[in-house]
Amino acid sequence: MMLATESVLSVVTGIATECLLQYHDTDAEIAQQALALLQFTAGAGDLTAAFTLALVFEAGFGTQKDPQKAGPLYQRAAYGAKTINLPPGCLILERLQQVLAKRQHVCQVNAMAALARCLLAGNGVAKDPAKAVALLERAAATGSVDAMVRLGWCFADHPDVPTDFARARALFQRAADKGDKEGQFGLACMLRRGRGGPRDRGLALSLFQLASDAGDCVAMLSVSKMLAKDKRDLVRATAWCRRAASEGCTGIQENAKRVADKLGVSL
Repeated sequence: MMLATESVLSVVTGIATECLLQYHDTDAEIAQQALALLQFTAGAGDLTAAFTLALVFEAGFGTQKDPQKAGPLYQRAAYGAKTINLPPGCLILERLQQVLAKRQHVCQVNAMAALARCLLAGNGVAKDPAKAVALLERAAATGSVDAMVRLGWCFADHPDVPTDFARARALFQRAADKGDKEGQFGLACMLRRGRGGPRDRGLALSLFQLASDAGDCVAMLSVSKMLAKDKRDLVRATAWCRRAASEGCTGIQENAKRVADKLGVSL
């Protein structure tokens, strides 16, 4: 029965993923066995296994980094949706079908966004910005805020995609309306400069603060700069700058120091 096969593969993929997460840096033998299981279930058609393997190879998580392996796996996960067949009349099987179908859908949408990222950079696959945009549009249409934000930045600031600030702003707005901090940050950037619509620095500052409260270090520095320039509030500007520097976000220290130097304060 196809459903039984799908459910077994799903369970095995879940166990292998947990083992890889738990033992990747403490037990190389278990990690390799988990990786082998993921390769088996991906080869048998489990889309979540294909997506997980792609992430593993792209990041070099528990194995050697290999973008050339990651790209095709993302493609398989993004395009390889299957229909799960089962006999009618069994409520338990129908419920299981719904769970598996939802899991497959989430995996496919995430894979679309990840594959688009690879296509934009030519990382593991041939560079194809047009195909990347099409994938992000499909994923965003399903409600994926990650895809909305990625697509927004494509239209706002990608050298290989025609600039369209109005579309970028609308996409950031949709993501921000869902409470996404990256959507709030993107929309704030549009509002601050008046791109894709009227300028509104007051609303931009409010959105930067929302993103900052959610832990976005770059937004914290934007709040700091706007408080200093628009509000002449050096005390709060300094506090936000120091908070950004203390959060430990990747690559933020140098930017925080530049902002602090402009404010004339130390970190």
